[in-house]
Amino acid sequence: MLRSKQHKIFLLQQNIFVDDCSSDDDCQHDGSCVEQTNSLTNRVCYCAYGYYGVNCEKNDLCFNYESSLNKSFNNYGLFNADCYKTHTLNEDDRIYTRVVGNELELIMDYKTASWIAVGWRPLEISKFCRLFPDLENIRWKRDMETNNTSAKQPKDNGFLISALTAELNPMDCTDIITASVIDGRLRINDMYSRDRSTPLVDTWLDGEESLTAAYGIERDGRTVVMFRREISEIEPSDHPLGPGKIFVIYAKGQESMTGDIPKNNHSKSDLHQHYRNDELNYHGSSLIYLLICAFK
Repeated sequence: MLRSKQHKIFLLQQNIFVDDCSSDDDCQHDGSCVEQTNSLTNRVCYCAYGYYGVNCEKNDLCFNYESSLNKSFNNYGLFNADCYKTHTLNEDDRIYTRVVGNELELIMDYKTASWIAVGWRPLEISKFCRLFPDLENIRWKRDMETNNTSAKQPKDNGFLISALTAELNPMDCTDIITASVIDGRLRINDMYSRDRSTPLVDTWLDGEESLTAAYGIERDGRTVVMFRREISEIEPSDHPLGPGKIFVIYAKGQESMTGDIPKNNHSKSDLHQHYRNDELNYHGSSLIYLLICAFK
């Protein structure tokens, strides 16, 4: 039985794992329910081409890609790079962007068969951004004389004052999109990272999934995912995509234990189970951050 958002948050606070689906029947439009070990959500939906959402309930009728094998599009049969601004991240990975009305369309094109991610935040952001989300369960209070409501600022959210005033880590206060493709089906999440812990989906922070379209394929050892989102900030767990320069990070999953391995007493077989493709477990050093002019 699928649980409500409030129930999920309660279970998360109790360190109890939850599910987005129990079988393929819970994933609409021919989606598949896939088990995710070592994740906050045990079972999740992977969606057929053109669909997205927690249970594959969303699609975008305005996007002109009805098939991922259309020969009219030069890049993977999916898009024409000449229509986009290209951002070269390294010799293997690229991001393509274009503005569509008040939205940004962004394509991640990474050399990996595992998960991929991109995140961003404003350059000028307060170090106290780490006070969101409210982990102290501060209640709204009403001024009886003025009938106005106001929120009491969380005191420290579990941080030492020295930590709150320290320079921000690349993962701190970051709006993040993560995505992966299994058997031609896409899973994409609109997430927020308060610190260096695992990012949480916006819906767990009283936000919404802000994407208006999403498509993804895996081909020739590359994962290519497109999403659209409004350029402006939509809610506290979102950051604007401009104007001007923004702080950008990107990452991709470790494959077959490549990259850094945590220094602990885990056996080799345990590590193989931990670093499974397409599961959001990251402890390597290849998280990259850079400055990019507004994606526009």
